[in-house]
Amino acid sequence: MQNYINAENGKCTMPLVSVVMPCFNCEKYIQEAVMSITNQSYQNLEILLADDCSVDGTFKIIQSMAEHDERIHIIRHCTNKKIVNTLNELVCKAKGKYIARMDADDISRPDRILRQVEYMENHPDCSVCGANVRYIADHGKKFEKTSMPEEYADVKYFLKFFNPVFHPVILARAEVLKNHPYDQEYLYAEDYELWCRLVYKNGFNIANLHEELLLYRTYSGQTSSIHHKLQNKIAADIQKIYTMQNERDADIHHAVFYSGRHGCTADTVKYILRIQKELKTKPVYASIAAEAKLLSYLRRQRKNTLIFRLLMSRLGIMTVMKDRKKKEMRKRELKYDVKS
Repeated sequence: MQNYINAENGKCTMPLVSVVMPCFNCEKYIQEAVMSITNQSYQNLEILLADDCSVDGTFKIIQSMAEHDERIHIIRHCTNKKIVNTLNELVCKAKGKYIARMDADDISRPDRILRQVEYMENHPDCSVCGANVRYIADHGKKFEKTSMPEEYADVKYFLKFFNPVFHPVILARAEVLKNHPYDQEYLYAEDYELWCRLVYKNGFNIANLHEELLLYRTYSGQTSSIHHKLQNKIAADIQKIYTMQNERDADIHHAVFYSGRHGCTADTVKYILRIQKELKTKPVYASIAAEAKLLSYLRRQRKNTLIFRLLMSRLGIMTVMKDRKKKEMRKRELKYDVKS
């Protein structure tokens, strides 16, 4: 643990961290979420909570918590402003050197803020620091831990395929978020658009810590579950704007990784082979998602038998077709044995 005490005057030199947390109808989880921040080992915090016109008991819960912790500051909306406007409002009000995101239904590990501040203090070239998370169910049961790309070059590369930065666990330099606000046009994928804009348009550095620093809750009523299809559509538009080199690649990429409607042309073959070659140089754990999408697309192209077989052969992917062929041949052998 880094020493944040000034040797000369004995005063604390820990930089202030502003934790911003939008809240909407989350009475079931909000107390546990806020407590996971107030109980952080890193204590120099201001905790900014925005109740976005909740109709349940959310406001009463956070109001009661604010009475017992002067670091908690509450904004209450009379109308529902949605997540993007609420986030930008909280970022504008933040006074810290760093801004940490937090969702009202997740749980931060006790050393989360400390680990991220230490990393940022030791890596002045980094603008946004993420981390791995562990999925938990609605009732708290824990599932697998994620394995996100960690180095900047890998984060940048995988932004072309999916969002490799979990929004609720990022810690960013305040001036970066203040000067580059979330865009309302990309509601439900506002974080993904911001990461692509920061990296591809402005050249900012984003990295992920290897550690698991957040318990990420998944349930049927959350935004990512309700708006999954819309998120994918918006993500495809974002990739077309920021991460693709030309229009042709953008169209093929969208077909392969999202719609699946593009014919398996010669250009498609070249593109897939290039992507597969690039993926071989990347961390295996981060490549799995991209390769799974490639395989899914190829399986949808089975009618184009010649190109399909060529690609599957070149990529070295075991297919359902190959498995079926083996089973059919085995059945024939058994049938022949019985007859003879």
